[in-house]
Amino acid sequence: MTLGVALLWLLTCAAGASVAGLVRVPLRIEERAAVAIVAGIELGSLCSLGTTLALGMNSPAVLLGPVVLLLICAGVSFGLGDLRDPWRESLAEVPERWRSRELWPPLALLVAAVVGFSVLFAHTLFVTGQDINAGFSTVWADWSLHATAASSFASGHNLPPHDPIFSGTPFRYPFLADYHSGMLLQLGATTQAALAVPDAVLCIAAAMLLASLARRITGSVAVGVVAMSICLLGGGLGASGLWWDACARAGVSAPRCAPLQVASHPADAVKVLRSVPATVADQPRAYDGLLTDTGMQPAGNLQWYTPMMAWWLPQRTFVHGFAIALAVLLLVHAGLARPPPAWSPFVVAGALAGLLPLVHVHTLIALGLTLPLVAAVRRRPEWLGLLGVTLVLAVPRLAQIARGGHGVDQGPFGSNAFPYLEPGWKWNLDSDPGRIVSLSTNGLGGVASRIVHVFLTPGFWGFWLLNTGILLPACAVLLGTAAMRLARPMAAEEERARPADPMIPDALALLCAPFMLLFLIANVVIFQSWDWDNTKLFAYWQLAAALLVGAWVVRWWRAGLWRAIAATVALASVLLSGGLVMLRQLPWTPADANPGSFTWASHDDRVLAGEVEARTPRTAVILTGGRPNDPLLTLAGRTAVMGYPGWLNSYGTDFGTRPDDVRAMYTGCATNASSCPVPGLLRRYGVSFVELGGWEKDNQSANDSWWAAHYPVLVRSGDITVYDVR
Repeated sequence: MTLGVALLWLLTCAAGASVAGLVRVPLRIEERAAVAIVAGIELGSLCSLGTTLALGMNSPAVLLGPVVLLLICAGVSFGLGDLRDPWRESLAEVPERWRSRELWPPLALLVAAVVGFSVLFAHTLFVTGQDINAGFSTVWADWSLHATAASSFASGHNLPPHDPIFSGTPFRYPFLADYHSGMLLQLGATTQAALAVPDAVLCIAAAMLLASLARRITGSVAVGVVAMSICLLGGGLGASGLWWDACARAGVSAPRCAPLQVASHPADAVKVLRSVPATVADQPRAYDGLLTDTGMQPAGNLQWYTPMMAWWLPQRTFVHGFAIALAVLLLVHAGLARPPPAWSPFVVAGALAGLLPLVHVHTLIALGLTLPLVAAVRRRPEWLGLLGVTLVLAVPRLAQIARGGHGVDQGPFGSNAFPYLEPGWKWNLDSDPGRIVSLSTNGLGGVASRIVHVFLTPGFWGFWLLNTGILLPACAVLLGTAAMRLARPMAAEEERARPADPMIPDALALLCAPFMLLFLIANVVIFQSWDWDNTKLFAYWQLAAALLVGAWVVRWWRAGLWRAIAATVALASVLLSGGLVMLRQLPWTPADANPGSFTWASHDDRVLAGEVEARTPRTAVILTGGRPNDPLLTLAGRTAVMGYPGWLNSYGTDFGTRPDDVRAMYTGCATNASSCPVPGLLRRYGVSFVELGGWEKDNQSANDSWWAAHYPVLVRSGDITVYDVR
């Protein structure tokens, strides 16, 4: 670690601690520390964005950001008191909590989270020999975009931000998480560390925040641990495929493996069970359906992949957004627990929520749909403070997003317009290709009829049972029971019979109920071009479901042997698919059983990126072929005329003629130079350099000989040549 990186983390901790010191309601030390981590990273990044916009992307300006945040907090504290006092109060509880062993569970969780997330994120990007490899296929794909954005800030000095994969357009993708990684790159961190370390730190903070939130609501840290396990590994019934794969390994035919047949042939059951460990060690497919061909799906239409593999490891904006959401919920609950006025937690929560348009828009949607319902029940003037601060920070970015395009109905890669209506989400893809409905063609009555039809179809609920197991029915039963308990009027003589310790506390029911509405909305409205991205909203429904199931499971663990066994089996059914997937992906899994590492940047790629970074202007626009992990973007931080079209299409990009123009430039011209359109297109897009290699030949029909005959070579590495076309 370089001195600059260490200094940034030190200043970030100090700035975050100052923000947490503004919260003038009781918080335990682990709560205050977790809020400080989230606030330091996110608000510190925003302040650094401001200082680098003013002073340029350089090390002093990057380091000045957390200092500015610290000074702002110091100024605000003049009316509140010493920023250190709340920390002293939190620390004063530690000796007694240690003696009473109350501190032991949070400390054990902290150790487990540090070890677990450190191991996983150390395996995201790592150097083997002279190559940079990715330990997970989803990281190989998604972190290419994040590295491109981070490198564009550090190496390309992309300020004010423009889109590095679609030159000449504003950067409307939430970029603050990648800007923070760009800060670390600017100070000397490696690409691997700049991307992995902040995410690992925020995952640890999220685990502590969720455990603390659960303890406040239910009185049990164990509820939060169970909930976090579900949020990381929760899945559906895909693990049933393990039985059939074990049957095949044992040589027992599928008909004889059917439950009724096995029950009448115990010898076959024994053979299959003996094959289960070997099948787990050498899994022939992913039991959550991730990156599994349709014919190999273990249990029908699986769309809910293991969260650790689908969100937590690859999707950096989700990790930052989820940590902010948990910090906001914890601060709000801490504020509601105190008699009014208790403005400080709401104001700090508003400052964090206001960053979400720059961090993760789906999290903003989730909080925007759920917190008003909580506010309607728990009416406090402090909600206005949260709303006001949120709007001050969020509105400028929201206005920029609103002014941007929202896709087109007919584009080169199909329709990517959004938002749109898709009742039932992805539950019936094969038999119902007309699942997308439109108000303009179907009318309000037709749309409403379609929605009702879907929600009354057993197959729709079967789809969710298949994908998430017991979570949905458990939510219905647990919340329904709590609602009936709260709604039933009680006579005065019945007050003594009211349960003092209900399975679902009132505060938990109030927190989780709005997220059930989010589940219904996300099953109707698609908020981004790619409908699968609605899982980023369903993740918050899963958070609420995980808390409900966690409260039930922990309660039954304490209620006798048989209930403990039933609760354990129920929890195992939710975690089994994800657990099997992670066993298959662990770094120490033997190579013949592990999907393996994936070359993210070869030695030739790294040499090429270094040469281009050293020999081209920071603002250079490069014609590339749309390779996801293009080293000129991920490592050299240059801007592409058009990057990977799959990402751009999912963001609702209006491509215009750009895809055709890119192909026309790569194709070159015939011998008649007077009518050649390539020079004009190069000038139109401001292209300074052209990258040409195997990817461009295969995907853009690039004519290497034409380019070699007309333009000088800037650098060559491996099979890639970069031409200078200035």
